[in-house]
Amino acid sequence: MLRTLQTNYLLPKLIGSTSTNDGVDVTASIGALLGVFGRPGAGLNQLVLSTNFHREPVTVYSPGSTATLGGFASINITPNVAIIRSITSNASGVAEDTIVHMITLGFMSNSTDYVPKQAVHTVYDRPRAMGLKIIGGASPTVAIGAMDATVALTGAAAGDYTITFKRPFNRVPVVVACLSGNSGGVKIGTVTRSTVQILCGDISGVAAHRNVHLFVLGSDSLVEQHDLRRNIKVPHRKPEIIPIYVEVTSGVPSISIGSDYGIITDNGVGDYTLTLTKARARTLIPIFSSYYRLHTNAEDTDSVQILVTSAGGSAQDSSFQGFILAYDDANEYYQG
Repeated sequence: MLRTLQTNYLLPKLIGSTSTNDGVDVTASIGALLGVFGRPGAGLNQLVLSTNFHREPVTVYSPGSTATLGGFASINITPNVAIIRSITSNASGVAEDTIVHMITLGFMSNSTDYVPKQAVHTVYDRPRAMGLKIIGGASPTVAIGAMDATVALTGAAAGDYTITFKRPFNRVPVVVACLSGNSGGVKIGTVTRSTVQILCGDISGVAAHRNVHLFVLGSDSLVEQHDLRRNIKVPHRKPEIIPIYVEVTSGVPSISIGSDYGIITDNGVGDYTLTLTKARARTLIPIFSSYYRLHTNAEDTDSVQILVTSAGGSAQDSSFQGFILAYDDANEYYQG
């Protein structure tokens, strides 16, 4: 059976959208009922929420199919209860108008109390989510989530993968991605109810094999709704989503959201290790965005290294935000 996704803060809410910046304005294809979308400037995709969070959220962004290969989506505004805004850039770091996929984890309570096992809800009906780790290469594999999806090269190009869900959604899902092991860019290509294409490149925009973490938020309902409160289901036992916002000031990192979960260590410029107080039963699935490029490394059951670089690949101190999908059960279960 599917299990309810949980976290340890009060009234958690997860929302997602896919929106297109055409250089004039922003139009949402998923999440249009969440609020008002707009384009404050070049490369900016903004959502002004119709229902504000009560406590600052964390958000992860990924560029979509119209983005230049090797580009990236990054934070443009600090966690904010009313406005979510990203900026997309090409491989050189120049602002680029494109499609953006966004997933936000926030809270409908302003309490900062640590209260275990709170069910994560969303505004969509019959919501279902999954986390995946793809090991890239000429013969790509699903390292985490193999009971839920398969992966294959889309064509002959390096870093162009199609993930096929073993249980399709009834509506097209929102998908965000985070590179693991190497810097570069990853964009979300074609998304259907049963597949998602991801395309990876190096920092110069050349197609390249990369390892990628994915988070997929979909629905088994045919109609998009925005005024519901439904618990999100995932296909594995004892699932938890951990919100993290690390603020870096004058090179010194501190955890502003999620400090109850663990500690942050500064390893040098743009190099941080997040260590959880409690080890989980399986390797963590971290999904983060920063103000620059970001990729993770050395994921374990209780820690992950976060590396931030400029568009050109130089180490760069930066705040970052996102979430970690974790499990207290080591097994994978197919919920077809």
